[in-house]
Amino acid sequence: VVEEILFRYGLTSFLIFLLYNIFSKRDEKTGKKVAITKGIVIAGVIFSCSFLFAFQLTSIIDLYGKAFLVILRSVINYYVIGLLLNYVYVKYGLKWSILLHVSFVLMYTGICPLILYLVLV
Repeated sequence: VVEEILFRYGLTSFLIFLLYNIFSKRDEKTGKKVAITKGIVIAGVIFSCSFLFAFQLTSIIDLYGKAFLVILRSVINYYVIGLLLNYVYVKYGLKWSILLHVSFVLMYTGICPLILYLVLV
């Protein structure tokens, strides 16, 4: 929950707000800024995921080395899931992003090892 609040609600929203204020233009007739475009939202989501993934990948490489499978697993488990969680946050809100994240953690740490144990034994 803390990660969702800090990174989805905090960082992603802040980056979208920052990109909007930097790159949006004012309407010539009214003088007001135009609405947030999909490009700004997509850029904010990708940049916030990349920012968080850079820290996670550095820690993983320090712990496990630069093996291809370790990096591939990290990209799938952290970057792709982070993009999915940010998409759900932007599209549906924080509570659905938290619910999806908790579901993923339960599947990844609880059900997947149990299924692998039952298959291998």
